[in-house]
Amino acid sequence: MVDFRLTKQVISDTTPPALNLLSNITEATGPSGATVAFNVSATDLVSSGVAPTCAPASGSTFTLGITTVNCSATDQAGNAAGGGFIVTVVDTTRPTVTDSFFMARDS
Repeated sequence: MVDFRLTKQVISDTTPPALNLLSNITEATGPSGATVAFNVSATDLVSSGVAPTCAPASGSTFTLGITTVNCSATDQAGNAAGGGFIVTVVDTTRPTVTDSFFMARDS
């Protein structure tokens, strides 16, 4: 007689996703700062399609100076990862001076 025994092995996903973060230095486009677009991604060993969320979001207007962007991602097993990066908005454009005062001279 042949004896076949089946065993069931459960593998638990305990590894959080990996966030791929960056940092930006952006030139201001006006007195209120600049609209900054960035691309953050997450990868996971088991789950596919893990989408990170960030605050402030890509496409937001960032004021002059330094802003920390906080991001997080959660895989299908509920494992979460978080991280952040810095967006720096600078104004290196020299102001232009226009002389709107014209002096008339008697000749």
